[in-house]
Amino acid sequence: MDQAQTLSVLDLPDSLLLNVFTSLPLQSVTCVSLTCSHFSRIALDPQLWKTMFQRDFKSVPLRPKASSWRAEYRRLYDESPAVLCEEVLGHEDEVLHVTFSHNGEMFATCSKDGLVKVWEATTPCTLRFSADMKTRLNWRYTQYSQFNKSDSLLLVAGVVGFGGEFVIFDLNQGYIFV
Repeated sequence: MDQAQTLSVLDLPDSLLLNVFTSLPLQSVTCVSLTCSHFSRIALDPQLWKTMFQRDFKSVPLRPKASSWRAEYRRLYDESPAVLCEEVLGHEDEVLHVTFSHNGEMFATCSKDGLVKVWEATTPCTLRFSADMKTRLNWRYTQYSQFNKSDSLLLVAGVVGFGGEFVIFDLNQGYIFV
């Protein structure tokens, strides 16, 4: 009579464990990685994080400057808003673009209604600046905006006829450079 051999989960090949880890949610992978150095090493495998990234962030590509799949997963998981805390009203049509200032104190919205609006990122949000580009420059709509590094200027791009134009607003003085 042969004596039965006892196998441990640690005896499983890394490739099989990696396959099991890819089916776990993030919290479980984190917990399992804390149990032993073997599981910790598998939990740091780049292929695991690539698979989990593609599973959990389906249509999001890896940023060119991302240091690793794991770092990008953590960045999106930890830094992306997950709860709607306020609905900001103020546009009459679809909002096409939202951009945040570098210091995080403001955000700008561009819309098909031709308005560009700059909001204070407080709770509740308050309107700091608004410009109707349909009236000012005969734009069809505002499409894109970007703050400069000091957050004192706002570049706004819009559609005019079949082409595009851009203007720069001085947010401190309230005037426009065309």
